[in-house]
Amino acid sequence: MNALTLLSDDHRRVRGMLAELEATTDHEGGARDQLLARIKDELAVHETMEEQIVYAALEADPRARAGVQDGFESHHRVDVLIDRLGALPSSDERWTAAAAAMRDGVERHVAAEEQGLFSEARRILSAAELDRLGRTLAERRLTIERQMTSETR
Repeated sequence: MNALTLLSDDHRRVRGMLAELEATTDHEGGARDQLLARIKDELAVHETMEEQIVYAALEADPRARAGVQDGFESHHRVDVLIDRLGALPSSDERWTAAAAAMRDGVERHVAAEEQGLFSEARRILSAAELDRLGRTLAERRLTIERQMTSETR
């Protein structure tokens, strides 16, 4: 599978989880906490794969350097927003605003990446390279998920 398709699928999956999170109420604290944990895990896997494989493949090319740097910074901003949200009790009146800020951060990152960096990647990398990176991403996902599972035991 093409690396950019795989990453775009991740983006859609996270957007779906964010929509679920946004639909919860302050009376559904357990559901909010579980969804936030799933979102945090999904983004951790996605960011790790993306940074170690796709960004690494692109960062040497001057046409992609700024987009890669923006991607790293955007990942950090989203992580900070998730941590801020996770520190609030899900029944806190500030929770909804913090969740919206986190969702907006994810949406901005996804839009910038899919409209900017992914377009550059298509110009820089051949279809065969994108397919090879896709296979590497899929393998890395399994490795990271196994590590995360063994760490939680």
